[in-house]
Amino acid sequence: MSTLVTPYPPITLEQYLEREEYSDTKSEFVDGQLYAMAGANEPHNIIAGNIVFALQLATRATEKRCRIMQSDMKVVIATTPPVSYYPDIVVVCDPTDDTKNFKTRPCLLVEVLSGRTDKTEKKTNYQRIDSLKAYMIVHQDQQLVELYRQQPNGTWQLERYGAGDSLELPCPSTTLRLEQIYEGL
Repeated sequence: MSTLVTPYPPITLEQYLEREEYSDTKSEFVDGQLYAMAGANEPHNIIAGNIVFALQLATRATEKRCRIMQSDMKVVIATTPPVSYYPDIVVVCDPTDDTKNFKTRPCLLVEVLSGRTDKTEKKTNYQRIDSLKAYMIVHQDQQLVELYRQQPNGTWQLERYGAGDSLELPCPSTTLRLEQIYEGL
Protein backbone atom coordinates (compact mmCIF):
# COMPACT_ATOMS: atom_id res chain seq x y z
CA MET A 1 0.00 0.00 0.00
CA SER A 2 1.14 3.49 -0.66
CA THR A 3 -0.56 6.83 -0.21
CA LEU A 4 -3.74 7.64 1.67
CA VAL A 5 -6.17 9.12 -0.86
CA THR A 6 -9.08 10.18 1.36
CA PRO A 7 -8.31 11.27 4.92
CA TYR A 8 -12.00 11.79 6.00
CA PRO A 9 -14.78 10.85 6.19
CA PRO A 10 -14.63 7.06 5.97
CA ILE A 11 -16.59 5.41 3.19
CA THR A 12 -18.42 2.08 3.12
CA LEU A 13 -17.30 -1.04 1.31
CA GLU A 14 -20.17 -0.57 -1.15
CA GLN A 15 -19.05 2.99 -1.92
CA TYR A 16 -15.48 1.77 -2.41
CA LEU A 17 -16.53 -1.03 -4.79
CA GLU A 18 -18.65 1.37 -6.83
CA ARG A 19 -15.81 3.89 -7.02
CA GLU A 20 -13.28 1.25 -8.06
CA GLU A 21 -15.51 -0.02 -10.85
CA TYR A 22 -15.30 3.34 -12.64
CA SER A 23 -11.92 4.63 -11.47
CA ASP A 24 -8.86 5.00 -13.70
CA THR A 25 -6.64 4.29 -10.69
CA LYS A 26 -6.56 1.41 -8.21
CA SER A 27 -6.91 1.90 -4.48
CA GLU A 28 -6.90 -0.55 -1.61
CA PHE A 29 -9.52 -0.17 1.12
CA VAL A 30 -8.68 -0.32 4.85
CA ASP A 31 -10.64 1.14 7.78
CA GLY A 32 -12.96 3.05 5.46
CA GLN A 33 -10.05 4.79 3.74
CA LEU A 34 -8.62 4.52 0.23
CA TYR A 35 -4.90 3.93 -0.33
CA ALA A 36 -3.53 4.62 -3.82
CA MET A 37 -1.62 1.75 -5.40
CA ALA A 38 1.93 2.35 -6.57
CA GLY A 39 3.21 0.94 -9.85
CA ALA A 40 5.48 -2.11 -10.00
CA ASN A 41 9.06 -2.31 -11.26
CA GLU A 42 10.46 -4.70 -13.87
CA PRO A 43 11.67 -7.45 -11.50
CA HIS A 44 8.27 -7.40 -9.77
CA ASN A 45 6.50 -7.90 -13.11
CA ILE A 46 8.89 -10.63 -14.28
CA ILE A 47 8.44 -12.60 -11.05
CA ALA A 48 4.65 -12.25 -11.08
CA GLY A 49 4.49 -13.20 -14.76
CA ASN A 50 6.63 -16.29 -14.20
CA ILE A 51 4.38 -17.47 -11.37
CA VAL A 52 1.18 -16.83 -13.33
CA PHE A 53 2.59 -18.76 -16.31
CA ALA A 54 3.48 -21.77 -14.12
CA LEU A 55 0.10 -21.69 -12.37
CA GLN A 56 -1.76 -21.46 -15.70
CA LEU A 57 0.08 -24.53 -16.99
CA ALA A 58 -0.73 -26.43 -13.79
CA THR A 59 -4.39 -25.40 -13.97
CA ARG A 60 -4.73 -26.57 -17.56
CA ALA A 61 -3.16 -29.92 -16.68
CA THR A 62 -4.93 -30.76 -13.42
CA GLU A 63 -7.49 -28.33 -12.08
CA LYS A 64 -9.46 -26.71 -14.86
CA ARG A 65 -11.93 -25.28 -12.35
CA CYS A 66 -9.26 -22.95 -10.90
CA ARG A 67 -8.89 -19.42 -12.22
CA ILE A 68 -5.67 -17.40 -12.04
CA MET A 69 -5.84 -13.61 -11.93
CA GLN A 70 -2.97 -11.14 -11.84
CA SER A 71 -2.83 -7.76 -10.05
CA ASP A 72 -6.13 -6.23 -11.20
CA MET A 73 -8.49 -8.44 -9.18
CA LYS A 74 -9.63 -7.16 -5.81
CA VAL A 75 -9.97 -9.52 -2.85
CA VAL A 76 -12.60 -8.40 -0.34
CA ILE A 77 -12.17 -9.72 3.20
CA ALA A 78 -15.27 -9.75 5.39
CA THR A 79 -13.58 -8.54 8.55
CA THR A 80 -15.03 -5.84 10.78
CA PRO A 81 -14.51 -3.39 9.22
CA PRO A 82 -14.08 -5.03 5.80
CA VAL A 83 -10.88 -4.58 3.82
CA SER A 84 -9.96 -4.98 0.16
CA TYR A 85 -6.57 -5.46 -1.46
CA TYR A 86 -5.19 -6.10 -4.94
CA PRO A 87 -2.86 -9.09 -4.49
CA ASP A 88 -0.30 -9.66 -7.23
CA ILE A 89 -1.83 -13.09 -7.95
CA VAL A 90 -5.20 -14.54 -6.95
CA VAL A 91 -6.14 -18.20 -7.41
CA VAL A 92 -9.82 -19.08 -7.05
CA CYS A 93 -11.02 -22.68 -7.34
CA ASP A 94 -14.49 -22.17 -5.84
CA PRO A 95 -17.04 -21.94 -8.69
CA THR A 96 -19.43 -19.97 -6.47
CA ASP A 97 -16.88 -17.13 -6.18
CA ASP A 98 -18.10 -15.69 -9.45
CA THR A 99 -18.39 -11.94 -8.86
CA LYS A 100 -16.82 -10.22 -11.85
CA ASN A 101 -15.04 -7.31 -10.07
CA PHE A 102 -13.78 -8.90 -6.85
CA LYS A 103 -13.22 -12.26 -5.17
CA THR A 104 -13.99 -13.38 -1.62
CA ARG A 105 -12.96 -17.08 -1.61
CA PRO A 106 -9.41 -17.39 -2.97
CA CYS A 107 -7.41 -20.51 -2.14
CA LEU A 108 -3.97 -19.00 -2.90
CA LEU A 109 -2.74 -15.41 -2.75
CA VAL A 110 0.69 -14.24 -3.88
CA GLU A 111 2.39 -10.93 -3.14
CA VAL A 112 5.72 -10.01 -4.70
CA LEU A 113 7.25 -8.16 -1.76
CA SER A 114 7.08 -4.45 -2.42
CA GLY A 115 5.75 -2.87 0.75
CA ARG A 116 5.83 -3.15 4.48
CA THR A 117 2.20 -4.28 4.71
CA ASP A 118 2.69 -7.51 2.70
CA LYS A 119 4.26 -9.29 5.72
CA THR A 120 2.16 -7.64 8.42
CA GLU A 121 -1.30 -6.19 7.82
CA LYS A 122 -2.04 -8.05 4.59
CA LYS A 123 -0.79 -11.37 5.97
CA THR A 124 -2.98 -11.00 9.06
CA ASN A 125 -6.06 -10.08 7.03
CA TYR A 126 -5.49 -12.69 4.33
CA GLN A 127 -5.23 -15.41 6.97
CA ARG A 128 -8.79 -14.54 8.05
CA ILE A 129 -10.16 -15.82 4.72
CA ASP A 130 -11.76 -19.23 5.37
CA SER A 131 -11.03 -20.58 1.89
CA LEU A 132 -7.35 -19.56 1.84
CA LYS A 133 -4.96 -22.50 1.88
CA ALA A 134 -1.70 -20.62 1.32
CA TYR A 135 -0.25 -17.11 1.20
CA MET A 136 3.02 -16.73 -0.67
CA ILE A 137 5.41 -13.78 -0.30
CA VAL A 138 8.11 -13.61 -2.98
CA HIS A 139 11.16 -11.41 -2.37
CA GLN A 140 12.56 -9.36 -5.27
CA ASP A 141 16.08 -8.72 -3.98
CA GLN A 142 17.01 -12.36 -3.33
CA GLN A 143 15.75 -15.83 -4.17
CA LEU A 144 13.53 -16.21 -1.13
CA VAL A 145 9.91 -17.30 -0.90
CA GLU A 146 7.93 -17.34 2.32
CA LEU A 147 4.91 -19.62 2.14
CA TYR A 148 2.31 -19.46 4.89
CA ARG A 149 0.34 -22.70 4.72
CA GLN A 150 -2.89 -23.29 6.64
CA GLN A 151 -2.73 -26.41 8.77
CA PRO A 152 -5.66 -28.81 9.35
CA ASN A 153 -6.19 -27.32 12.83
CA GLY A 154 -6.54 -23.81 11.35
CA THR A 155 -3.14 -22.48 12.40
CA TRP A 156 -0.63 -21.13 9.89
CA GLN A 157 2.85 -22.52 9.36
CA LEU A 158 5.66 -20.53 7.74
CA GLU A 159 7.90 -22.35 5.26
CA ARG A 160 10.96 -20.63 3.72
CA TYR A 161 12.49 -21.57 0.38
CA GLY A 162 15.75 -20.39 -1.15
CA ALA A 163 17.82 -20.82 -4.32
CA GLY A 164 17.62 -24.38 -5.64
CA ASP A 165 14.49 -25.26 -3.66
CA SER A 166 11.06 -26.35 -4.89
CA LEU A 167 7.76 -25.74 -3.15
CA GLU A 168 4.42 -27.52 -3.28
CA LEU A 169 1.32 -25.39 -3.75
CA PRO A 170 -2.14 -26.59 -2.74
CA CYS A 171 -4.13 -24.94 -5.50
CA PRO A 172 -3.61 -25.61 -8.21
CA SER A 173 -1.78 -28.65 -6.95
CA THR A 174 1.68 -28.11 -8.40
CA THR A 175 5.37 -27.80 -7.65
CA LEU A 176 7.23 -24.55 -8.37
CA ARG A 177 11.00 -24.38 -8.54
CA LEU A 178 12.57 -21.13 -7.41
CA GLU A 179 14.51 -21.01 -10.68
CA GLN A 180 11.13 -20.84 -12.49
CA ILE A 181 9.99 -17.97 -10.27
CA TYR A 182 13.18 -15.94 -10.79
CA GLU A 183 13.83 -16.83 -14.44
CA GLY A 184 14.96 -13.80 -16.43
CA LEU A 185 16.40 -11.86 -13.49
